[in-house]
Amino acid sequence: MMNVHLQRGDLVALGNPMMDITVQANTDLLKKYDLDDNNAILAGDKHKSLFQEIESLPGVHFSPGGSALNTVKVVQMILKQEHVTSFLGCIAHDDHGVRLTDLLREVGVDVKFQYTDKAPTAKCAVLCKGKDRS
Repeated sequence: MMNVHLQRGDLVALGNPMMDITVQANTDLLKKYDLDDNNAILAGDKHKSLFQEIESLPGVHFSPGGSALNTVKVVQMILKQEHVTSFLGCIAHDDHGVRLTDLLREVGVDVKFQYTDKAPTAKCAVLCKGKDRS
């Protein structure tokens, strides 16, 4: 095996960072928000209270999300050498932005965020029901 020296920022990604909020759901919760099993949608006005509701449920799990960010996070976790990966994106100065930053720093990702006050940090609700994800 070759000895390869990796240094800070060898892998840099730019993308849309998101906070994935995953929770076990039941049929009643899906029906309440007019959601189908195993389907993805863009949240609308009728889904605004969904995030607040699921964040208060037992077993809720928060994790960094978004395709570019997921890639950087996994590479960083495999390499286990701090700051080999860097991520650039835009988040808000809100609870999700703080949590997202903390979770990424815990695994050694060098985060370079731009901050906005025009919108909240992007988030994705993942409702698990058996093997289905909505």
